[in-house]
Amino acid sequence: MMKAATAIPMVGAPHSTRADAHRRKAISEMLAVIILLALTVVAGVLVHQIFTGKAGVASSSTAVSIQSAYISGENGVMTLTMQNTGSSIISSVTVSVYQNGNQVSQLSPSLPSNGIPPGQSWSGTFTGSFTSGEQYTIIVQASSNTGSSTTSTVTVTAN
Repeated sequence: MMKAATAIPMVGAPHSTRADAHRRKAISEMLAVIILLALTVVAGVLVHQIFTGKAGVASSSTAVSIQSAYISGENGVMTLTMQNTGSSIISSVTVSVYQNGNQVSQLSPSLPSNGIPPGQSWSGTFTGSFTSGEQYTIIVQASSNTGSSTTSTVTVTAN
């Protein structure tokens, strides 16, 4: 009777276990980390692009700043210069003048046909009943072509 031949492992040959076979077919841990980092960076850039694009649309705003206001009580003339400091075109303006909390004048000046573009200034001269030495509060309400509005206020003493 013959004995069954037993396999003798060769010196230096890899062990034939399930874990070793799996490890040989997989990518290295370092390569996996690099791939995951690259995917994370790409996903972050895409999310940034999406939200900054949407934020640009959402952040279009209406803002106005009164650059100068002057009232002459002698001849009843008010001069007003304002600047569109927002990112939307200002399409209409209402100027209200108050003295001691009472409205003394409300004006709706005509603007240029294209409105007041962002960064541009506009000046107007108005007549009214103003008294020298009295304080007046001027409120400018500006509305944009997007439907939003804002106000800016300044207090002036008539000369």
